[in-house]
Amino acid sequence: MINQTFAAIPGGIEYDAVYPAAANQTAYFGADDVTRYMNNGLQNCPQQQYAILGYSQGASATMLTLNNITDPSSAAYKAIKAVLVVGNPYHVAGASVNVDENGGNATKNFPGVVYNANSAGSRGIPQIYYDNGELVDICHTEDSICAPAYPNASFIPGHIQYGKQNVQDMGAKFLIERLGGNSTNPSATSTATGSTGSPTGVQPPQYTGGADMVSMSFVAALSGTFALFL
Repeated sequence: MINQTFAAIPGGIEYDAVYPAAANQTAYFGADDVTRYMNNGLQNCPQQQYAILGYSQGASATMLTLNNITDPSSAAYKAIKAVLVVGNPYHVAGASVNVDENGGNATKNFPGVVYNANSAGSRGIPQIYYDNGELVDICHTEDSICAPAYPNASFIPGHIQYGKQNVQDMGAKFLIERLGGNSTNPSATSTATGSTGSPTGVQPPQYTGGADMVSMSFVAALSGTFALFL
């Protein structure tokens, strides 16, 4: 996904957030690191553009980063052109930015494993990013982290399938469009954006409440937060 984006929009760099991605959710360190890096970068290059990506606990770090940047008049907010999270523990049920691995709506209405609308610290990415068109939240069907109540949800393989080409193409298409490039064919394989996510006339599973908490103990080895700078 990142390589596809750089191929379409040359001149960018990737920054991997520095934090101990551990089972006790140390995402605050990653958020502080990304926020500091962005602010320092904007001092040296005010025209710089950013895309922030996060997977699993990295999605948590992305959420916390964006909680640091909610003033629409700030340089950092204006510089963020795209936010992409996958396997997001704070997946917000029903959000219009939610898509499954095929660009459909199969997991749209399922809350993430730690999302809690009644808790200020567990409501996910700030609402302003849901409203400004810069966010996409990809949740794979059967991923027990972003949709624990989905039928047959699991950590393996459900949570570790985001490297597949359909997800990579869909993510690259979004990033390239948001960053001003040409995304008509980000790779040799076509994108799956626009798929319904279920056969014609068949509705995807629906969340009915009561999702169990899922252990986060394996997230440490499978997390990442990335910032693309252009």
